Amino acid sequence: MKFELKNICGGYGKKEILQDISLRLNPGEIVTVLGSNGCGKSTLLKIAGRLQKPFSGTVLLNDQDISRFAPGELARKMAILPQSSEIPEGMMVEELIALGRFPYRESRAKTKEMINSALEAMEITHLQKRIVAALSGGERQRVRLAMTFAQNPEILLLDEPTTFLDIKCQFEILELIRKLNREKQISVLMVLHDLSLASVYSDRMIFLKEKKIYCSGTPAEVMKPEIIRDVFGIETQIIESNGKLLCLATGK
Repeated sequence: MKFELKNICGGYGKKEILQDISLRLNPGEIVTVLGSNGCGKSTLLKIAGRLQKPFSGTVLLNDQDISRFAPGELARKMAILPQSSEIPEGMMVEELIALGRFPYRESRAKTKEMINSALEAMEITHLQKRIVAALSGGERQRVRLAMTFAQNPEILLLDEPTTFLDIKCQFEILELIRKLNREKQISVLMVLHDLSLASVYSDRMIFLKEKKIYCSGTPAEVMKPEIIRDVFGIETQIIESNGKLLCLATGK
């Protein structure tokens, strides 16, 4: 499935945060957007997911403007997981996951089948009857991912899926995302803050700076101390470990 942002300008009120942003998400690709706080990462993802209208430019899905899709039709092709969302008090895990099937008209048996598939994919079958609010942060994030997986999208948009999680949970969540990407060929566009995690789990990294795309490329192409200095204003050392590039901050 082709997914493309063309000449996107956007922001809030009259304040422009993004200017002339163009990018393409290739089928089966994991692309991570990075940049300093306030540079427009979340705004970009909201525009990509039709949660916010751009000032100008278009978001294209199979060469068609996403504004022309009916909500249910778009939801069958694309899922978005924001940083946080309100979960109704007392809602069980299986009930939240079932919301991912809302765009589909299907039998209860089919819904149940898809819920079970999502539970198994996220390795949380044992949590099925638990109350979501009583779960740990890592468990709740798995449940939210299971909801998007149940939606059966071809494109997945994730806004900081590892925020507030400990290092073990961050690793587990990104492993699950990559598993979905590789096994189901789900294209992923996500926002992360951790450069090392982005390098390990991304096919391509995009850095935003001063409203625009500063650079885009594979981890090997963009994980450079001079690029990170220009984007974040900090000195770093890039270390190679088991074929992966890791970023160590060394000071200003």
